[in-house]
Amino acid sequence: RGLYCSPILRSFQRYSSIWISNPTTGKDVIELSSDTPSSVIEKAVAAREAQKEWMKVPLQTRKEAIEQYRDALSNSDTIRKFSKDTTQETGRPERQVAGEINGTIERINFFLNFIDDALKEKTYPSRGGVTESLAFEPLGVVGNISAWNYPYFVGHNVI
Repeated sequence: RGLYCSPILRSFQRYSSIWISNPTTGKDVIELSSDTPSSVIEKAVAAREAQKEWMKVPLQTRKEAIEQYRDALSNSDTIRKFSKDTTQETGRPERQVAGEINGTIERINFFLNFIDDALKEKTYPSRGGVTESLAFEPLGVVGNISAWNYPYFVGHNVI
């Protein structure tokens, strides 16, 4: 499959940057460089190449990587920094953002606890000589445009 660059994406190439503004105060928080259609394609190609290698990594090793990420996210300094940054970008109170991050950590724990059973191949009884099985395989690169007001909790649904 090739990568498709929509006319909408192409129309954004005239902007060299994006300003993130606090919707509560209207104050600009940060200016970020915009991606171009070609940089988006380059990143998608690089992600696809990385996914080919990631698929070869045993499930236990992948789970350990997610556990390390979860542990880093659980650090109180990290939670404070992310809460402050997200408050500036979205206008949500820091306490609510911290609660969202803690809920995200619990969600990651849920997925880690159930992933082994969820990914086991399932075989169903034979009917008329046909045995059916269901196996789960990685989708590959998944793009996620998360809700701006719950970026951590909703954004982690694709893990």
